[in-house]
Amino acid sequence: MELQPLNSSEWRSYSSWRAVSRRTETHYLDAPRNRHPLVPGTGELPTDERPSWQHRIEAGDPTPAHSGTVLVSGALQGFTRMPVGGPLPLVDREDAAVWATEPRSEEVLVSGTPKLGVTVTPSARSVSLFVHLYDVGPAGRGSLISRKPVTLRSGEPGVQRRVEVALRPTSWEVPAGHRLALVIDTVDTRYRDESSGGTVTFGSPDGNPADLRVPFG
Repeated sequence: MELQPLNSSEWRSYSSWRAVSRRTETHYLDAPRNRHPLVPGTGELPTDERPSWQHRIEAGDPTPAHSGTVLVSGALQGFTRMPVGGPLPLVDREDAAVWATEPRSEEVLVSGTPKLGVTVTPSARSVSLFVHLYDVGPAGRGSLISRKPVTLRSGEPGVQRRVEVALRPTSWEVPAGHRLALVIDTVDTRYRDESSGGTVTFGSPDGNPADLRVPFG
């Protein structure tokens, strides 16, 4: 089988779908925090576990992190290799939770199905979550690598649950000096949502840490 990375003109050959991913790198979500007055609050994505934490965002407000316009975005990426994206520094941290790795020391190929595990506590019975994985350049502009919408329905408000999300399979070349960034918000104009307000609290409890598993080719 052959696959073409979304941001490349080169085709790659594999013996099977399983062979697309050669290794998986696990990053643990650390608490988003403001580290500098001029830098929006962003959590780290280290490869070692961190102490437990909780982080709350507002639900129901859109942010610049979205999957694009129906039909238009897919056509642009498919025919012109123009990715969906936007400036991550402009994502309001009141309405979205954001994490980022350190810059990559060398080019890597994200290849396969990224997976997220995180504890979620909604204040409403139902809420929609939109998970985005970005390739972020030195200037802060993010290119969308993968995404997944998830709606939590008929839950008990204020009761936490573990949410496991398998993002869309992807193949994407991440240049040296770029970061991987994870953004979770509650509104995406491409989808119908059930985020009518309230809050969502993300957490990483001891013994069951929040993590992002990224497959590489």
